[in-house]
Amino acid sequence: MLDRIFYTISTGFLLGIFFSSIYRMGYFWAIFLFSLGIVLFLLFFLRKSQIFLLFAVLIFCVFLGILRLNNFTANQGDVELLKLMDQNISLVGVITEEPDIREKNQKLAVEILKLGDENLNKPTKILVTIDPYDNYLYGDKIIITGTIKKPQNFIDEETGRIFDYTSFLAKDKIFYEIRNPNIEVIQRGQGNKIIAFLLNIKSAFVARATKFLSSTESGLLSGLILGAKNGIPETLKQNFINTGTIHIVALSGYNITVISSAVVWIFASFAGFYFSIIAGLFISFLFVLMTGLQATAIRAFIMASIAVLGAVMGRFYDAGRALLLAVVIMVLINPMSLVFDVSFQLSVLATFGIIYLMPILDEKFHFLKRFGKLREIVSGTLSAYIIVLPLILYDMGRISLVALPANILVLPLIPFTMLFGFLTGAVGFVSSTISFPISFLTHILLFWEIGVVNFLGSFKFSYITVPPVPFIFCALLYVPIIYYIWRRWKKKNS
Repeated sequence: MLDRIFYTISTGFLLGIFFSSIYRMGYFWAIFLFSLGIVLFLLFFLRKSQIFLLFAVLIFCVFLGILRLNNFTANQGDVELLKLMDQNISLVGVITEEPDIREKNQKLAVEILKLGDENLNKPTKILVTIDPYDNYLYGDKIIITGTIKKPQNFIDEETGRIFDYTSFLAKDKIFYEIRNPNIEVIQRGQGNKIIAFLLNIKSAFVARATKFLSSTESGLLSGLILGAKNGIPETLKQNFINTGTIHIVALSGYNITVISSAVVWIFASFAGFYFSIIAGLFISFLFVLMTGLQATAIRAFIMASIAVLGAVMGRFYDAGRALLLAVVIMVLINPMSLVFDVSFQLSVLATFGIIYLMPILDEKFHFLKRFGKLREIVSGTLSAYIIVLPLILYDMGRISLVALPANILVLPLIPFTMLFGFLTGAVGFVSSTISFPISFLTHILLFWEIGVVNFLGSFKFSYITVPPVPFIFCALLYVPIIYYIWRRWKKKNS
C-alpha cells in the first residue's frame, strides 16, 4: 500500500505540473480539484475502499502541482520594468552566471539592482545579448544602457518548429532581455565567492586539459567534461545533429552517467566493490564542481548517482523509485523544468534507459563479453540513446540515417575521452610534461570522434528532416519501447 501511495503522490504532482504548464490552469481548476478531492475522501470514509483513497490522494497532488507552478510563475520581477517596455533605460546589476560565449554572440544573466539611481523593489534577472568578443566575468557589477523588451517566441527557420523562448527563459526566472546595449563595468568580484573560486579552477583546468589540442578538439572536450558553452564550431555541432549524436554534447546527465559507470567498472576490475562505487561518484562530483555548481550539473550528478548505485548494485527497482523521487524533488524546486527544460528531460530519460534498458541490452551483447568491460559501455550508451531518440526527433525534427554506425563508432569511446581529458587537466596542475602523453591519447580519441561525425554528417543522405509533429505523436513512440521493457522485466521476474 505504501508503494501505491508513493507512486500516486508522485504521479499526481507531476501531472498537475505537466497539464498546468501546457494549458496554464489557473486557480479555478485548483479549487475545483481541491473540492473533488474532499468528495473522494468522504467517499473513502463512507465506503472504506482504497480506490477512493488513491484517487483522492491523486487529485490532491494534481491540485498541489497546479498551485506550485502558479506560485513559481507569479513572481516575474519588479513590475516597474513592465512600464518601460521598448524604452531606452539605464540599469545597474551584477552578472550572476558564467558568460555564455557563442560563435556569434555572448549572453549574460544579470540580476538588476537599480533602475537609474533608484533601487528596484525586488531584484529582477534579465538576459543581455552582446558581442562575443567583449570581456566580462561572473560577479561583475555593470551599468547597462539599452532598450528593454519582453522575450518573444520564434520559428526555427530550418525545422519550422516554434521555439517557446519565453518559457525557456522563464524557467530560469528571466522575463526581460536587452540586446546590444552599452555596458560599463563599475566593480569586479561582486558574486558568490565560492562560485567565483570554482569558476577560476574550471578556467585553469580547461587551459591545462586543452593545452596540446586543436581549437575544435578543445571545444568538444570542454563541452564533454565541464559543460563549457563555447568552443564547438557551428559546423561540427550541425554534424552532431545530422548523425544523431548530438546527445553527446547536449546531454549533461548522459555524460556524467556514462563517466560514472565507466569509472566504477574500471576500478571494479582491480579494487574493492565499494571503493569502485565511491571512486565513480567522487569523480562525477569533481565534474560538478568544475562546472561551477550549475543547476543542470547538480541535477545530472543526482541522476548519475542513482543510475550508478542502482545498476552496479543490481537493485534496479529501487533505483527506478529513487529516480522518480529525484524527479519530483527537482520539479518541486523548479516546476517549469518538467516541460520547458530539454536538458532535464534528456537527463531523466537517459537515466531511465541506464536503469531499465541497459540490463536487457547487456544480455543481447553477450558476444562482447570477451572484450572485458566493452559490453557494459556499449549497452549503457546505446540504452541511453534509444530512450532519448523520440525526444530528439520531436525537439530537433531530424531522423538520422547514419545514427546507428555513428553511435557505434563514437559512443563507446566517449567515457575514455572524458576520463583521459579529465586526467590531462588534473595532472596538468602538477606537470605539463607528465600530462602530455595522456593528452596525446585524448587527442587521438577526439580526432577519431570528430572525424567520424564530420565524415558521416557531411553526406546529403545522412538525415531526413521531418515537418513539425504533435507532441502526442512522439510520446506514442515511447509506447512500444516501454512495453518491450515491461515485458522483458516481467518475464525476468516471473
